Amino acid sequence: MLWNPDIYSLDIDVSVSNGVLTLEGTVDAYWKKWKAENLLSDLRGVISITNHLVVVPGDGFTDKAIAADIESALKRNQYVDAEDITVKVEEGHVTLTGSAPTYYARMRARSAAMNAPGVIEVENEITGA
Repeated sequence: MLWNPDIYSLDIDVSVSNGVLTLEGTVDAYWKKWKAENLLSDLRGVISITNHLVVVPGDGFTDKAIAADIESALKRNQYVDAEDITVKVEEGHVTLTGSAPTYYARMRARSAAMNAPGVIEVENEITGA
């Protein structure tokens, strides 16, 4: 993780016990929580990863602004019909509901939410069309 410029790994503690990695500490974006896990998942001997990283975004993010960023990203995505997706944000926790025609479209919507600044967690409840 030290070599990855996306992750400030000095804020992350990694412990290992019997092939199980445990991540603890903080990151400033939701996508970084999962990026850290993905970086370590390919290491030889890793059986599983317990991710206890906490997302602590900087100040200045309002739920309204987060929702607007996600909705804008959905409108730009050619695989997602933004009119079929509802974005709800409460204290940085995002819930996506509605429907999308394919699994890929549902994952693209989830990715749009994960990468929005200020997001702490994403619950993807989008169903198939």
